Amino acid sequence: MPNSFTPLAGRTALDVGCGAGLLCEPLARLGAQVTGVDAAPENIGAARAHAQASGLTIDYRAGEFENEVKGRTFDLVTSMEVIEHVSDPAAFVAGLVTSLHCAGMCGPLACLLLPVRGDRADASTVSSVYHLSRLSAYAVLGGLAG
Repeated sequence: MPNSFTPLAGRTALDVGCGAGLLCEPLARLGAQVTGVDAAPENIGAARAHAQASGLTIDYRAGEFENEVKGRTFDLVTSMEVIEHVSDPAAFVAGLVTSLHCAGMCGPLACLLLPVRGDRADASTVSSVYHLSRLSAYAVLGGLAG
């Protein structure tokens, strides 16, 4: 029996630093057209194999996300526990916002999810997330509620 709960049908999602697809697969099951990007080709290989075995269609790409999705925007942008590993968190967040449809300020489902491990969050990371929230408070606080 196919999944009848697909609230993300007709929406696009980007997962930056997707690893082996831990978040991409549930987003695809919820109906989103998902693109997963990871810098490690071996992670993308594992993600593709698992998605194929699960019968899911996900556009996995190996490389830097700025290059892999250049010119495209998404309704939902996620990046799980990546920001604490980048050299310039503010630039990273700015790139994520650029990938977000309408730069996170419009639409019923414009949302950026950016969880950060508390033990890895330094002042620069927290500042980047704070500035992002000021730019796109609707996206962070209420984007999924609409």
